[in-house]
Amino acid sequence: LMMVADKPRDVVNQVLYNLRLHVAKRLNLAADDLYRPLWVTHFPLFESKEEGVSSLHHPFTMPDRIDFDPTDTEELLALNSRAYDLVMNGEELGGGSIRIHDAAVQRKVFRALGLSPAEAEAKFGFFLKALAYGPPPHAGLALGLDRVVAMILKTDSIRDVIAFPKNRRAFCPLTRAPADVDPDQLTELGLTGTGPGTLRAEAPGADRRGGPAGSAPAPEKITLKEVRHVAKLARLKLDEAEIEGFQEDLNAILDSMETLKTLDTETTQPMKHVLDLKNVWRDDEPRKGKDSESILENAPQREGDFFRVTKILEG
Repeated sequence: LMMVADKPRDVVNQVLYNLRLHVAKRLNLAADDLYRPLWVTHFPLFESKEEGVSSLHHPFTMPDRIDFDPTDTEELLALNSRAYDLVMNGEELGGGSIRIHDAAVQRKVFRALGLSPAEAEAKFGFFLKALAYGPPPHAGLALGLDRVVAMILKTDSIRDVIAFPKNRRAFCPLTRAPADVDPDQLTELGLTGTGPGTLRAEAPGADRRGGPAGSAPAPEKITLKEVRHVAKLARLKLDEAEIEGFQEDLNAILDSMETLKTLDTETTQPMKHVLDLKNVWRDDEPRKGKDSESILENAPQREGDFFRVTKILEG
């Protein structure tokens, strides 16, 4: 006979649960070829916290009844959720729940969690709006296939059946994830780092190259690093000669654009287009003017003062 005493009750349950499994394994009390499935239901909807009540799982699970008072803590802690877990030999293989599909019930749950109407709208306004369109009652169940496979193979850990398991620090030895973000990627997204793991958006109106919006700083030369970065984003494989060629061409374009700022375009006549111009008129009446005849000269076929086009529908 083993006894455990502590406060709160959840700590006692967790300790006894692990102690029971440990003793059963150490004394060979658990049969390897015996499988006992069961459904766990009637989970509490809320749990008590120092700051009030909190959702035991998440705030979108349907309660077992909807006529509760969101301000009555004792009543809230007595509510059960319409959730269910599938357990095999003490191991959870999957779980699910019936979700809240009524906006009024969802607002009551948010109020029970201490969210004011304004806070609920700010955080979950999009969700409440979706519920207002009347979604049908819905539920689901998700199974952990890695746990099922581990049980079939009788392994002690699901890490033995996961292709690329992470270590205890949630780090993947194969892909080295999570990794630091490349500063160029942050700049491209308009984000800059202010410290380890901290991101902030650039100030509104700030220029990408550091100057205030509206200013016209001299264009910086495009570097080889920037060309490599763009090639990587475009999934292009370039050798060093091609990268240097792109860098030279892009900088030449920037230099050419700078010279355009000094051109007098007020008195410059329009240039001829490299392609033949084709005028399209939407009005039924022809436009009269001194240039209409010259425009119609470009028509492949002409019918009076109109462009003639092939008929699509015959009357």
